[in-house]
Amino acid sequence: MLTYDMNTRGKMPRYQFLYQCIRNDILQGVIRSDEKLPSKRALARHLHLSVVTVENAYHLLEIEGYIYAKERSGYFAERLQHRPAPPPPRPQYVKEPEEREFFADFSSNKVEHSLFPNSVLTKLFREVLSAQDQNMLKTVPYNGTAALRYAIANYLINYRGMQVDPGQVIIGCGTEYLYGRLLECFAHGGVLGLEDPGNHKFAKIAERIHLPVRYLPLDKDGVSIRALRDSDVSVLHLSPANIFPTGRLIPIKRRLEILNWLYENEDRYLIEDDFDCEFNTYGTSTQSIYSSDYQDRTIYLNSFSKSMLPSLRVAYMILPRTLLKRYRDEISFYSCTVSSLQQTVLAHFIERGHFERHLSHVNNVLKARKTALLREVRHAGLHHLGTIRIPLAGTAIFLENLTLPASAEIAKRNAEQLDVRLAFVADYMQCPTEEAKKTLILNYASVSQERFPEALRRVRTAITYPRLPMP
Repeated sequence: MLTYDMNTRGKMPRYQFLYQCIRNDILQGVIRSDEKLPSKRALARHLHLSVVTVENAYHLLEIEGYIYAKERSGYFAERLQHRPAPPPPRPQYVKEPEEREFFADFSSNKVEHSLFPNSVLTKLFREVLSAQDQNMLKTVPYNGTAALRYAIANYLINYRGMQVDPGQVIIGCGTEYLYGRLLECFAHGGVLGLEDPGNHKFAKIAERIHLPVRYLPLDKDGVSIRALRDSDVSVLHLSPANIFPTGRLIPIKRRLEILNWLYENEDRYLIEDDFDCEFNTYGTSTQSIYSSDYQDRTIYLNSFSKSMLPSLRVAYMILPRTLLKRYRDEISFYSCTVSSLQQTVLAHFIERGHFERHLSHVNNVLKARKTALLREVRHAGLHHLGTIRIPLAGTAIFLENLTLPASAEIAKRNAEQLDVRLAFVADYMQCPTEEAKKTLILNYASVSQERFPEALRRVRTAITYPRLPMP
């Protein structure tokens, strides 16, 4: 008689536990092929179960083909290839490691959560949900909802002077997602060029689809034209309004040189990453290269991660018409990864002027925060350890030519022991220079102003001690 300990089933229904026990015995060969199983009543009495419980277990075994029934004879085990291995143990819950939160994270350029326009967006979400628009239930087109694409196009026309057709706009769940889809258009024969230093996360995306990557050094005006011309790059990635992470701008002379390089070969394209373009100290955003490209070979890329919230996960790209057909033919089978609800709310947020007002507010807060940071940097005496550089773009200041008693890596480890995270320009370079190893980045967007005095005191300790003792 089949015997199973029903007390070990946990919260599993009795019939399902009995089904699993008999199934495993059949697969392991404990119950042989064509062996007769106990009758439902007999097994129910033996295991102190109801007949209905046994009946449900047998029914499920029969449906899945583990047993078969003979009229007036009962149930028999099917002829199966026995599984020699024992059944796997019940899976245990694996606790995901939590991202550490620092007292001050000067390596992050994410805007502090307190600046998120929560109240306005809450009202818009309620409004959109209350409208019960049936269009919200439809499948989102591969390039995003028409409402958000029109809103973005109008915003770029009105505030950036860019001539954009909504049909050129592609919405996606974050810059990395869109970048991956975009690079698939160049997977056969393309070569990606990246600024060095720069955001090398894009290199990892390219490598996943076996797209070769070339790292191009920077000079005082941006990517080196000599290095670019000496390379075999066909797709160049730039952040002209804010060369990450340096905060420098590409001047018009270099922009024109880049466009001339672009026009020399009809297979070349430029990816203009305008992330962070909304935050600067000179008032308005610079004109995009996209606006100056009369041959329509620039791909414009931007995101709401910095201007709104990283977890919002909404980004967009503007494809030149010369590339749009190829993207539609090769990539449009991918579904849009942003919900219709989220896109509708964001479209209202932009169309009704909330986005512009939000950017103005955040810029004012960040300008005041930068002033406070500079004051506290001097108060902490950090200006005696290096040269302060205040970039025009971005949300960071730099301490260059630092006098470090040890290395940048030890300074970062010291800082982590003091619950502060630091980054140097060298962290964003493929082949770090000595100058980059002595240039500290102090991002102030995600650090509250009230913490500046204590945080910078800890920074000074971290970079002036050869090595802090382990706690």
